[in-house]
Amino acid sequence: MATFTPGDWVTWLHKEHGGHGYAIPVQAQVIRATTKHVHIRVLRLDGTWAERSVRHERLRAAGGTDAAGA
Repeated sequence: MATFTPGDWVTWLHKEHGGHGYAIPVQAQVIRATTKHVHIRVLRLDGTWAERSVRHERLRAAGGTDAAGA
């Protein structure tokens, strides 16, 4: 499992409900990490920030490298 540090920039592979299996890459910043999830903040289309809790395997290090170690 990858180690994420608060302040790290990552790419979240977001799968929308009803999105037919497509993953949308979303730039995000790590707030904190637990053993099961990483709490990130993402910029919404209206310019506000939103917090999300996502599984480690849904994140990649910023710059396109695989942060999950796969």
